[in-house]
Amino acid sequence: MRTLAITKRILKELLRDRRTLALMFLAPILIMWLMNVMFSANSKTDVEIATVNVSQTIRHNLAQVDGVTVTPTKTVRQAEDKLKSDHVDAVIEYQQKANRFNVTYANTDSSKTALTKQALKAAITGQTITTLSTGVQQLQSVIKATNPSFSAPQQSNKAPSISNHYQYGNADTGFFAKIVKCLIIVRQKF
Repeated sequence: MRTLAITKRILKELLRDRRTLALMFLAPILIMWLMNVMFSANSKTDVEIATVNVSQTIRHNLAQVDGVTVTPTKTVRQAEDKLKSDHVDAVIEYQQKANRFNVTYANTDSSKTALTKQALKAAITGQTITTLSTGVQQLQSVIKATNPSFSAPQQSNKAPSISNHYQYGNADTGFFAKIVKCLIIVRQKF
């Protein structure tokens, strides 16, 4: 009985105190709005990509994407050192025997990771289109010559696979997952 009376008294005092109500309800709304404004600012994303054993065509196609800069490196070790020292945002290595791109993202900024993925897919698509176009032109020249002993060259036009690796987090790591640590640290200090 006494607990119920104390609870009623505290709730009445709380409802009469406008400053406490404002701090409980309006302050969090204001803070969330300010965070939304601050973190959703639209800014241009620039990405620096180190490449190893990547063809000139792919590097050229990557560089054509707005905001992407390509730095060719000789070894994977050099590229990984640049990634660890934050000089590049991603490393793209091509393995010719496996027909595979190994891509390692720094993943410190999800927009840079997304831009790198899109740029690589666009570069591969551009190379595939160029290869197909060249093949069609060669085929047309052969058909025009009407060579009866023509046999079409067998080329592997299979698109290369992409193997993704992340220095920090994983593919599902988003922006909020990265700032949660900051919010927890701020909360612990107060």
